[in-house]
Amino acid sequence: MIRVLVVEDEPPARTRLTRLVKEMAVDVHIVASIGSLAEFHEILTSGAEIDLALVDVQLSDGVSFDVLSRIDATFPVIFTTAYDQFVLKAFEHQGIAYLLKPIRREDLRKAWDKYVTLEHHFVKKPDDVPSFRERLVLRKGRDHHNLAVSEIAVFKSVHKIVFAITDNREQYIIDMPLSTIELELDPSRYFRLSRQVIARIDVIQRFRQDAKGRCYVTLNTPVEETVVVSQERTAQFKAWLDR
Repeated sequence: MIRVLVVEDEPPARTRLTRLVKEMAVDVHIVASIGSLAEFHEILTSGAEIDLALVDVQLSDGVSFDVLSRIDATFPVIFTTAYDQFVLKAFEHQGIAYLLKPIRREDLRKAWDKYVTLEHHFVKKPDDVPSFRERLVLRKGRDHHNLAVSEIAVFKSVHKIVFAITDNREQYIIDMPLSTIELELDPSRYFRLSRQVIARIDVIQRFRQDAKGRCYVTLNTPVEETVVVSQERTAQFKAWLDR
């Protein structure tokens, strides 16, 4: 679960931003959707658990930096604003992205992907060795199976049900959303191609890029289909594949 705080003082913009955030991953939980500096201060001092915050710089009763400078917040922040003069100050207060209004879905996706990438790099064991999932408990009918992750070629979401497909074409149900699975897989071996598919590197057969920058990726066994990688993720995908 990714616990997200939304701070925006204009109600229509707050409603839209909250909706866009929920589209970023299936396991998003909105901790609160608030619109004032007073509410922002109250929730930060309440002990609420927050993984990521989207914060408007200028609220009706003050500037959000005033709260962040007084409270030692440890979560990353995506700042939103109609002005560009606060960029440097934003990155002094846990800022990982700075989005100008009106917020575009594709810009939010880039910022969200940056957050996911940072989580991959900084969530580590005490000895600083990356911790990746080695085994998974999967379901088939009433039976539960204990499988090595290395046996799974593709994770695929179909109507909010996530399937793990092995090299020998066996399909199992996994009781975790793709966004959670993605964080627990070795990023050198698995890549989130789309909102519906995570694939192991050796099942990617070929790809082609269209005029808009999207990649059409053909998977070989066990899932013979083409998956579209968005324009925003194409550069990251190609760098991951060609390393």
